[in-house]
Amino acid sequence: MLEVGRDYAITVNVFDKMNHKIIITENVPLSTELPSLYLESHFSSLNSSYHYVRALKKGVATMHSTLSKLKHPDTGEVHDLPTLITKHQVVEINDPVQVTPKHLVILWDPQTEFKYQHQLNSRAWTKMMCAVLECLLVKW
Repeated sequence: MLEVGRDYAITVNVFDKMNHKIIITENVPLSTELPSLYLESHFSSLNSSYHYVRALKKGVATMHSTLSKLKHPDTGEVHDLPTLITKHQVVEINDPVQVTPKHLVILWDPQTEFKYQHQLNSRAWTKMMCAVLECLLVKW
């Protein structure tokens, strides 16, 4: 889950059939599509495996990435892979959570047992998150 207005680093990882992570170097160019309606790209690496983005608006965004070529490190010659490796990731972007009160100060007394309760209210992402935060009681 992403939050509107925040910046995020997105890394594209590739794994083999045995679930071993493959290190993506400059000679492994990826084709990565980030939905510009939801994500503003501030930086992308040359091989498109790393992106620094800002979440723009609430919604569900799908990111696509494809590995289709390899570039020879010495000659720069590009070789097409016999099989495309394509994956996608769906992310939910929500409004920021706002919890009130913003600040809560509780006195500390080393002589007594801590028995404080205070209800926190929220304006949150989804109905589920709202219900969890509205019912939250902080106990010390």
